[in-house]
This record gives sequence, structure tokens and C-alpha cells, in this order.
Amino acid sequence: MTTFSLLTSFRMKRLLLLAVLIPVCVSAQNSKDHTYLVDNFVKYYNNRQTDLICTLFPDEHLTGIKCFWKNASTDGTYDRYGKIISYKYIGVDSSATRHLTQYKIAFSKQGAQQLSFTMNADKKFTVFLLKRFE
Repeated sequence: MTTFSLLTSFRMKRLLLLAVLIPVCVSAQNSKDHTYLVDNFVKYYNNRQTDLICTLFPDEHLTGIKCFWKNASTDGTYDRYGKIISYKYIGVDSSATRHLTQYKIAFSKQGAQQLSFTMNADKKFTVFLLKRFE
């Protein structure tokens, strides 16, 4: 084996190691951020603090999209779903184009629902989907 092939082999091993470790480090960092975001959503939802729920989404002045949680305390959302009694991290759906983080959320009146979301660099929800858990 020549010196060049040994050097190349060593470089390739280091590159392969980096390729494996970087996504692991990034996902570990993101899972803490995701947990923090969901923890706050559950706390604000159960306390009916819709104004604080809206702080978990990008500013509507920048996006032009009104926070749909603003009227949750008066539009029947709480009456229909009830309190969140538990939630659990499921994983990341990498088959979706946006790599949706998923949680199973149990409501007192509607039972298990699946929360799927993405988060931007400012640690705000950018996609927020809630559907019956399958």
C-alpha cells in the first residue's frame, strides 16, 4: 500500500466519522429545542393563555398570517378538546419533505392526537398540524 493510499484511507475514515457524528449532534440539539417548544405549548394551552401560545409562532406582522390560537379560548377549542393530560415524543417523519417532528398528545375529551411540526431558527413553530393519532 502506498503512502498516498494510506493517507487517503485515513482521510476517508475521518470524513465518514464526521458524516455520522454531525447529524447525531444536530438532532440532539434540536430535540431539546423541540421539547422546550412543546412543553410551553402544553403549559400555555392548559392555562388558556392564547396570547402566549401565539408567541410560539412567527410574528404575524412579518408573515402576514394571523395566529389561529388567538380565539381558542372563545371559539370552542377548549370545550371540544379539553385539557392536555399527557404528551410523548414519537420521532421525526423523514419521509415528509420538511422532516416533521411528531408528538402524541392526549386530550381529556378527544383522546390521542398527533402533533406534527417544524421549527425555525428562532425556535418558533413554522408548520403545525394536529390530527387523530393512528
